[in-house]
Amino acid sequence: WHPMYQWPAWSPDGKLLAAMNVAWCEVGMKVSSVEIIDAVNGGSVDRHGPYDFWQADGTLQGPRRLSTPNNISWSRDGEKLLVSWDKAVVINIRTGKPRVVSSKPVLAEWAPTSDAVYYFQIETGEQNKRNRTLGAFYVGRLESDEPELLLSADEVSDTGLAAEWGPIPGVMSLSPSGSTLAVSGGGDEDGNSELHLFEIPEGSSAVSVKDATRYPVDGRLVALDWAPDESGIAGLVADESGVRMDILDISTNEWSVVTTSGIEVNQVQFLGKVISWSR
Repeated sequence: WHPMYQWPAWSPDGKLLAAMNVAWCEVGMKVSSVEIIDAVNGGSVDRHGPYDFWQADGTLQGPRRLSTPNNISWSRDGEKLLVSWDKAVVINIRTGKPRVVSSKPVLAEWAPTSDAVYYFQIETGEQNKRNRTLGAFYVGRLESDEPELLLSADEVSDTGLAAEWGPIPGVMSLSPSGSTLAVSGGGDEDGNSELHLFEIPEGSSAVSVKDATRYPVDGRLVALDWAPDESGIAGLVADESGVRMDILDISTNEWSVVTTSGIEVNQVQFLGKVISWSR
């Protein structure tokens, strides 16, 4: 039974869509496939899998373990798909061959060169596994077996990115041009996040981790997305009153409230990508 097509992701040229196809009543871990869809002419181009990036522990009655991805996105060269779930895996769109970036849950994002993935380890609470925070920061190059450490867990904590324990350890997004990596931790003891922008040299997967531009957030940042022209960043922000949409104007370094809603943070905090700019 394959009832669920979820988390569609556009290819960079807009000609293809990738969607997760998950089997609900199959046994084991390999219950997830990737469907490649022709967005111009319609129809399925290919299906790859099954994969075990969702560690479902499936049974004939359904999965024993439920979780959601924090990133499903194409590489900038349009040749690979990153799935960051219970494992972080890069899938070759043509062959379906997977490359495991991390065998454990991480917060992951593409490097602009399409040959590497940035990721934070996720630390979990001893008493409550849903309480999480950011750990060490790495870049994993697809042609290398060993990732490169960018910041240790202590250094991440010193930057303020590893904040108070919570259900959302952080959010991360690469700018459309590939020049800047936006990262935010879960929030401090008052429930406020801080957005960090890391510069990336042109044509490189290196990231200037020591010289981030920082923007305080009045609340907990639970999702973010870049404006197509990189003039701003939209953020879904949660506080005691609920959830609102803010936009950071890069030219003025100021946040403005766009809209508020009656949505509770519990309704969005486990959904992964929940906001998107029009293109």
